[in-house]
Amino acid sequence: MKCLCGVSLVFISVLGWSGGSFANGGASAVASSTTTSSDPIANTCSEANQFTFTEIGVAMDATKLGVVVGTAIANSTAYVTPEGTVRMYFGAEGVVKSAVSSDGTTFRVEAGDRIHPAGHFKVIRLDDGRLRMFIAEGVEDILSHISSDGLTWTQESGIRISRTEAGMPDGMMGLTIVPTSGGGFRGYTSDLARTDRPPGGHFIKSATSTDLLTWTLESGVRIGTGASTLTESAEQPHALLRGSNCVTLFYFKADLQVPGMYYSTATDGLTFTSEFPLGIRGGNGPSIIQLTDGTYLLYHDAGHPTEGFSIHVGKLELSPAVSATSDPAPDIKANGSDGPLTLSTTGTLSVSVSLTAGSGAGTNADWWLLAKYSENWYYYNLSTNSWQAGQTVTYQGALGDLSTYTLPNMSGLPAGSYILYFGVDTLMNGLVSTDRIYYDKVDLTVQ
Repeated sequence: MKCLCGVSLVFISVLGWSGGSFANGGASAVASSTTTSSDPIANTCSEANQFTFTEIGVAMDATKLGVVVGTAIANSTAYVTPEGTVRMYFGAEGVVKSAVSSDGTTFRVEAGDRIHPAGHFKVIRLDDGRLRMFIAEGVEDILSHISSDGLTWTQESGIRISRTEAGMPDGMMGLTIVPTSGGGFRGYTSDLARTDRPPGGHFIKSATSTDLLTWTLESGVRIGTGASTLTESAEQPHALLRGSNCVTLFYFKADLQVPGMYYSTATDGLTFTSEFPLGIRGGNGPSIIQLTDGTYLLYHDAGHPTEGFSIHVGKLELSPAVSATSDPAPDIKANGSDGPLTLSTTGTLSVSVSLTAGSGAGTNADWWLLAKYSENWYYYNLSTNSWQAGQTVTYQGALGDLSTYTLPNMSGLPAGSYILYFGVDTLMNGLVSTDRIYYDKVDLTVQ
C-alpha cells in the first residue's frame, strides 16, 4: 500500500459497498558539521520514514533578480560555506547565476554570471575546499566545472556521464551525489524532461565513482519507467544521505492530475520500494542543504501562469513513521495478481478490490477507481456499472472494511499498457488532496 497524496491517478470505489462498520548541495565530499546523534534525518533510516515540508517563502524570483516579471528562475542548487553562509546557484536568462544568504531564506544576488550556458546542475563542496558543478547543458552529456571561490568556474576536460551510455538520448539532468561507506560516491540522474514532449515516461538511474570524475553506470533503473517496483515517471532527483549508504531521493512526477514532489528511501541506496508525496503541488527541481544549526532547507521550483518560474524554500523535517496497519489499506488485483500482468487481446480480465479501513474507519472519503490507457483516463461509474472516459470520483462516503469485491469481467481489450488504480482520499471534496490519498495499483500489458 502506498500513500500517493496528490497523484492524478486515482482509484476505484466499489459497487455494492454498504458503508458502516550531505547535506550540502545534495552530496558533498565533506561531512556536514552538524551531523550529530541528535539529527534524526542523518542518523535514522527506514523505507517507512516520512517527511514534512513547511513553506517559508520565495527565495528567488524575477523581481529579486531585477529582471522582467515572467522570466523563468529555476533549477537551483546550493551549498553551505565553512562560515555558515548559503550560496545558491540558479538558472536565469540562459546562464547560471548566484546569490548568498546568511539564513538560507533571504538572498542577495551576486554580480555577474557564473556559467554559460545554463542547464540542469548540482554543486558539491570538495574536501580541499573547492567546488565542483555537475551540469547537463540542454540536450547534452553531464559535464563538470571546478571553482576555488564559488564565483569563477572552469570547465573540466572530458565527459562525466554520456547520455548515450546512460540510455538518455534526449538529454540528462544534473548529477546529485552522496558519499558511500566504501570511500567512493554514488550519483543519481534522470533523463531530460523536454517541453516539446508530453509529460511522463521519465526515469532515474545511478552511477558510482571513486574520484568524482570517472563514473560507471549501475545496472537497472532506480525509480521510474523501467524500474522493478516504482514504475511511474520520475525526474529531477535530489539525493539526501541518511546514514551509511542509506539515501532518500526527492523527485518530481509530472504525469499526474496534480503534478508534485515525491520521495523514496532505500537503505542500500539502490532498492526503492515505497514512495510518499511531500505535499508540494507542482514543485520540481528539489535541492536540499543543512544549515549549521542543523535545520534542513529544501528549495524547489514553482510555476505561476503570469509570473513564470521562481524558487521557493521551506523547512524539511522527519515525521514519526506512520504505522502501515493504522492507515487505510486499499488493494487491487487483476486476475488475482498484484501484477505486473500480461494478458492476450482475447483474454478475460477480472478486477477485484478490497479495503482495510484501519484508523480511518468512519471517516468520510472520496473513493476512486481509475484506469490509464494510452495517455487516456477512465473512471468506474457506479450508476452504470461501467468504465467511462474521464477522471471523476466513483463514490463518496464513510470508510469501512470492504471484503473482496469483483467487478464485471472484461474481454477483448485493445493491445497496449494499462494501469489500474484503487484508492481512497480522506478529504471528501471530489478533488485530489495531495496529503490524503492511499492507493494501490496494478500494471497490465495486453498483447
